Amino acid sequence: MVSVNQHMQDWFPWARPGANLMHWAFTTAEARVHLHRWEEDWAPQMIAKMRLALARSPEDERLTELIAAILRVNREARALWHVPGSQASLGGGKRSLNLPHHGKIQPIEIVAFEAFAQRHGRMAMIVPRLMRPSAAADY
Repeated sequence: MVSVNQHMQDWFPWARPGANLMHWAFTTAEARVHLHRWEEDWAPQMIAKMRLALARSPEDERLTELIAAILRVNREARALWHVPGSQASLGGGKRSLNLPHHGKIQPIEIVAFEAFAQRHGRMAMIVPRLMRPSAAADY
């Protein structure tokens, strides 16, 4: 992370410049709680994004070290890494968070912008979504 705003820090107290979302998501127990449906909705997309980043920049030592560290400590990540059909979407997608700040499962949409001039430049916004009563079972 290069920069975070106050809302991000309110939702994710660990978030600060220099922190790494992928590292947090795969190496902390709290990520499995806060990223609602971690195994189904979050982990496969995050592994696919790391695989894509590695394909774009195989010489990036920081990236290869990050991936190695994640695969070393997380067995689900190791299993997902070897699933050849997983793909990353260019957008962020609709997912849900389970943050203490909300006291409930909060549907969100991730709006992401990739800076193609800079290989790993990405800006993302987490936008809360209203949950329709009929859709509550989907989350």
